[in-house]
Amino acid sequence: MTNGRALFSCDNCEKTYSSYVSLHMHQKVHTGLTTCALCGKTSSRVSDLRRHLHYVHRLEPCTCSICGRTYSSRSSLLHHRKVHQGATRCSLCGLVASKVAGLRTHLRRIHNLSAEEMMRLVPTRRRYHY
Repeated sequence: MTNGRALFSCDNCEKTYSSYVSLHMHQKVHTGLTTCALCGKTSSRVSDLRRHLHYVHRLEPCTCSICGRTYSSRSSLLHHRKVHQGATRCSLCGLVASKVAGLRTHLRRIHNLSAEEMMRLVPTRRRYHY
């Protein structure tokens, strides 16, 4: 505790922060989430990495032409498009999952479907071209 304030310490590098939120943002540095895949520069925050990609490498975020949501990578956008294709909607209750894997988890946990039953309900890559 410093000046009556609790300090939050990073287990990886011993840096300290005055709030848990700041510590949580910092910890992404240790997982590689703030490292540029193009040049290896490590930023202190994910938002700084996005800014770096935009200004240094001239990469624009990938934008969904249907709803306008933006993604930092083409693969994330392609996963998102499945929502618009209906590939993540539960045919039993109508729930819309953000990913096909989330739909499979939903079917297993909520509707207690077997793997064989899920294969009949969940679209495959052959049905939904992305």
